[in-house]
Amino acid sequence: MRAGESEVSVQLNKDFDNARMTPEECAKLTLSWQAGGMSWKTLYYNLEQGELTRPGIDADQERLDIESERIDFAPLDPTTQNGPAQKGAGAT
Repeated sequence: MRAGESEVSVQLNKDFDNARMTPEECAKLTLSWQAGGMSWKTLYYNLEQGELTRPGIDADQERLDIESERIDFAPLDPTTQNGPAQKGAGAT
C-alpha cells in the first residue's frame, strides 16, 4: 500500500429474500409449540427465519430473558379481593 492510500472493505448483503413471517404463520407456529408439536428451539428457529427475533439473541438467551421478566401473580384473598392472601390472615 502506498502512502496516503487506505484499505477499503466491502461486505455483500446475502439476504435477498425480504419476506417476513405473517401474523397467521406466527400464530400457527405458536399454537403448534403450545400443543407440544415442536420444541422451543424449533419454534425460535422458525421465528428467526421469519425475522421476528432480536439480532444476536439465541433461543437459550431468549428463554432466560422471558423467565427473568415473568411476573408472579399470587391469587387474590377471597375474603377481600385485595391482593395476595396471607397465611393465617383473618384466623381467630
